[in-house]
Amino acid sequence: MKVNPKFLTLMVALAAGTAAAAGTPSGTVITNTATATFTDPTTNAAAAPVSSNTVSTTVLPKPDFDIVYTAGADGTTATGTLPGNYQGQVLPGGLLETPYKVVNLGNVDNYVVQLAANTNGSPNAPTSVKYYLDADNNGLLGAVELAAGAITQVTVPVDKLETGQDEGIVSIIQVIEVPANAVAGGQYAASPQGTANVFDFSTGQLDVDSVLNGIFAVWAFDRSLKRQ
Repeated sequence: MKVNPKFLTLMVALAAGTAAAAGTPSGTVITNTATATFTDPTTNAAAAPVSSNTVSTTVLPKPDFDIVYTAGADGTTATGTLPGNYQGQVLPGGLLETPYKVVNLGNVDNYVVQLAANTNGSPNAPTSVKYYLDADNNGLLGAVELAAGAITQVTVPVDKLETGQDEGIVSIIQVIEVPANAVAGGQYAASPQGTANVFDFSTGQLDVDSVLNGIFAVWAFDRSLKRQ
């Protein structure tokens, strides 16, 4: 059977094409089979369609993440106006709680982000800074969440394109402990810093990178508050 060469060229080009996979979870296999229809020049009738070999493309991982305030705003510097409830007063030895969200911006499911406190720029050093999973996403550290213990990493699911939900978010709560000997007017600051593998678009490689929610949660202690 004779086949018009231009149709063969079209079929080959389609078979060699690769499917776009932006936002598709890594590891997903995308298949593509091209079909060409043409007129048989010997009969001038429609010939049976010809299908190309099936081309399979596996979506590569492009991990990325961010840490944002619970309202979704992002801090990029160590100065500026804080969102509501990100500053306040506490007694010596008290605990200061602030909610944040770790957001999966890439296409890797069960993406692990290491957490650590960044206190660079803090006027005074806190006794400790810990992170807890906000399991009920209410921005408050409940008894069950406190009993579950502090965490040093979170596992963030990938956001599913086929749903209207934001699955790629894990809520956390930062807890700053103020020293028991804190002086009046002392200020203590900390910010969650995450570290994970991210995709470097300039090199096309995976690199370890850190993301800091840059505007510190700054708190002032006022000794005029009396213990009852």
